[in-house]
Amino acid sequence: MIDTISKNTMLNSIIIAEPIIENLMSDFDIDEDKAVDIFYSSNTFAKFANESTEKEWQEIYELLKQELK
Repeated sequence: MIDTISKNTMLNSIIIAEPIIENLMSDFDIDEDKAVDIFYSSNTFAKFANESTEKEWQEIYELLKQELK
């Protein structure tokens, strides 16, 4: 059984991931599968997933764009 903290963390991840993936698709002219793969395999996501962060998705996206350069 998933505890409440894990549920909240998962929900926050989904809420933050959606706009990041949409922006990756738009900014890099890639399809959704590629954007999902890029985000979830990035060091930025690994760091975000291992922290309890209060960062807005825009801040995380900026970190991801820096990583992709």
